[in-house]
Amino acid sequence: MMLMYFGLIVSLFYLGVALFHILFVIKGIIQFYKAAFILNLSAIIIHTVLFLIRWFLEKKVPLTSVFHAFSFLALILAILYLIIDRRVKKKVLGSFAFILIFVFQLISSFGSRINTFESDILRLPVFGVHTITSIAGYGFFIYSMILGILYLYLFYELKQKRFNRLFDRLPSLETLDKTNGFCVIIGLGLLSIGIATGSVMALKIWKVFPLLDPKIFLSVVLWFICLVHIIFRYVLRWKGKSMSLFSIISFVLILIIFMVETFTLQTLHRF
Repeated sequence: MMLMYFGLIVSLFYLGVALFHILFVIKGIIQFYKAAFILNLSAIIIHTVLFLIRWFLEKKVPLTSVFHAFSFLALILAILYLIIDRRVKKKVLGSFAFILIFVFQLISSFGSRINTFESDILRLPVFGVHTITSIAGYGFFIYSMILGILYLYLFYELKQKRFNRLFDRLPSLETLDKTNGFCVIIGLGLLSIGIATGSVMALKIWKVFPLLDPKIFLSVVLWFICLVHIIFRYVLRWKGKSMSLFSIISFVLILIIFMVETFTLQTLHRF
């Protein structure tokens, strides 16, 4: 119960970060951005401590339910924001990212008391590597989606010659496109590790690779979509709108993966 309350507090912190970022976009006052930065650091510290406490209490990586996965995804997104924001430089990304972070953490808080699946497999180091790298990969893909949406918005605003306040806060099309590519490459690398370690566990448990399992099948499809994205971007030299659409498709697939887990499975995988 106590962990649920602290989870709700972290949710409110992330909501505060989102509101400060939105105020910065509207007003352009740098103090709002600084307040958001400090509040985000505080939320990350508290969130990390909660994650480690749960890890200590459960004696395994606390990622054995979809609600735990949502919470860890929120933490990963909050940490990744500090990295990606420095690449983008214009400080508009947080007003979009932290709304999602708040929603993910809020969902996880209300499901934090749901019983998780128990198995000796979950205590193996390979399980920790599998879950952490997979969710971190999802985090990069989510930022790729946000950057893709911002790219499309800016592209059409330029085409229509509409220049509003949000337009002034956005980075250049080139910056959005390059950062999008960076997110997809890192995300694909992390997801590759996640799928590889998951395959090791699958072979250990089932003796075969269960490709038709909905979660595994959708993850492999996501991997192929991102691989095609990279091939088109760096081999065929596609850029801009097409790559942004690829990023949005990837995000939709991530949502489907989580919906499949939520409505058809009690845990991330059944062992």
